[in-house]
Amino acid sequence: MSTITLTVSDETAARLTDEAQQRGLAVEAFLEQVAADIAARGSAVAAASTYVLQKNAELYRRLAQ
Repeated sequence: MSTITLTVSDETAARLTDEAQQRGLAVEAFLEQVAADIAARGSAVAAASTYVLQKNAELYRRLAQ
């Protein structure tokens, strides 16, 4: 497991702490979940984009003429 150090304002730290507490999590666990969700979403968007481009390749070729 890797460690990342992040510096945030006191206001942001307080908001993160509040959000984590509302979910019954430590701030570290909350941030780990958020980071994992963002990483997964990026992969899903890339996969969807590739699918759409491949599915519509012939249409794009015709429109370009």
